[in-house]
Amino acid sequence: MLRLNCQAVDARYGEGESKSFRDDLTYRFAHPYGPVTAVQAYKSLTCWLYQCSEGDVPETELYKSMERVSDALAHHIVSESSAYEAAKWG
Repeated sequence: MLRLNCQAVDARYGEGESKSFRDDLTYRFAHPYGPVTAVQAYKSLTCWLYQCSEGDVPETELYKSMERVSDALAHHIVSESSAYEAAKWG
C-alpha cells in the first residue's frame, strides 16, 4: 500500500517526489488512534484511496481490490447500525 501511495505522489508531483515526503521509505504500521473500529478503518482506507487516486494507480489490481474492501466495509457498517435495524424492510 505504501508503494502504491508513493506511485500516486510521484504521478501528481513528479517522479521521485515521494522520497521528499519521507526520509526512509520503509514502513511499519502503528495506528495512532488506539483500537481500530470498523468506522475508523473505513475512514482511513477511504483517505488512502483518495491519496492514491493519481496517475495510473486507480487502474492497478491492488487499488481496485482495496475499493472493493472499502465497499464491503461500508456495507458492514451500515448493516450493523441501529438505523439500519430500525428501517422497514421493502
